Amino acid sequence: YLLTINGKTFLQPGDSYLLEDHLFLDHVDVLFVSPTEHNMYIDRSVILINTLNPDYIFPQHHSTVVVNESRRFWAKGYQEEVKIRLSQAMKDKYHILNQGEKVEIK
Repeated sequence: YLLTINGKTFLQPGDSYLLEDHLFLDHVDVLFVSPTEHNMYIDRSVILINTLNPDYIFPQHHSTVVVNESRRFWAKGYQEEVKIRLSQAMKDKYHILNQGEKVEIK
């Protein structure tokens, strides 16, 4: 989904792989990424983040389900592994939220 709300553009690619269309978007203020094995995983999440250079980055699909071997593929989020591969400027925009935590988009 590509939404514009109050002049800010939000990209929520959903449970998706990295698509060429994602890389050619003109401007994204807020990006949601899903660094799980069944979605963009680590490298493709980093490529999307670096290409779009959004003001806010929110990794999804983490810390909501107990991960065990039978659910790892679907439930294990690699949000920290993505973060360590980002430049400091991108890390400053990267927000790993806990359940109930909020960030104001300015």
